[in-house]
Order: sequence, then structure tokens, then C-alpha cells
Amino acid sequence: MSESKKSKSYRIILVSLIIILILSACYFFKTREVYKDVYSLDDGIVVKEIDIDRLRDKKLNDFITENNLANGVFEYYYSKGDKHYILFNGVENTYKNVTFDLENKIFTISYESQSTSGNSKLLYLIEKESGDAFDTIKLLNNNKEDYFINVYTRATTPLSDKF
Repeated sequence: MSESKKSKSYRIILVSLIIILILSACYFFKTREVYKDVYSLDDGIVVKEIDIDRLRDKKLNDFITENNLANGVFEYYYSKGDKHYILFNGVENTYKNVTFDLENKIFTISYESQSTSGNSKLLYLIEKESGDAFDTIKLLNNNKEDYFINVYTRATTPLSDKF
């Protein structure tokens, strides 16, 4: 084989490998959950704000997008893995300035809400390194105690645990 034909073959192989690498990277980043923000608290607690459009857990995604949920705050809890997903579902309402605090095994989520003409959703994942980091979740809406509209429990770990 001539030198020119070998060189051309190597270029074709190299270009093919680059294309495969680019397509693989695009698929990987498209299918991964994206965290808008990550907060680290005491006792090994990590809170992640999730981009709902990139949520990988199909059952949780269906729950958020397909159910006709009322306005309010919902918890979706995975007992295996001890993960708490907190959904702020604003129906003609906006939730903002969400903060998290841990004191005396009480995990407090503070936020502000106000009526608006549109809808909004915020989703957070609370992960605990230790199962006994907190045993109560307290909600404070505009500095007044609030409650979850509903708490859903699932035993199996979410699909997102695979990454």
C-alpha cells in the first residue's frame, strides 16, 4: 500500500473516532441530571437544586409533569438510599429565596411565596450521608409554619443513583 493511501486510511479512522467520541459525549451530557446549585450543610447533608427538564427518574418525572398537582410543597421520599425530593409546585404562585438549615435534628426549609398569574416549579434533592442526621422536616413559608400537601414514598432507589 502506498504511503498516501495509508495516510488517507488513518485520517478516515481518526475522523470516525472523533465523531464517535463527540456523539457519546453528547448523549452522556444529555441524559444526566443537571444540578442548578448544590448546598452542603452540617452532618453530611447535601441539597441539590435539580433542573426538572433534565430529570432522569421516569416515575418522579411523570409525577411532576403529568399529575394535576395542587399549589404547594410536596415530598417524594425514597426509603432505600434515604433521599428526599422536595417539589415546590407553584400554580398561579411563585416560590423563591429557598434556604435550608439543620438544627437539633430538625431540617428546616424556608421560602417565600407570592401569587402570580403563571405557574412555576422548583425541585430539590436532599441527600444524607448518615441516616440519623435529621428526623423531622419543617417548612417555613413567609416565616410562618407550613406543611407538605402530600408525601409520597417509594422503596426503590431512583434511576439517578446510577451516576
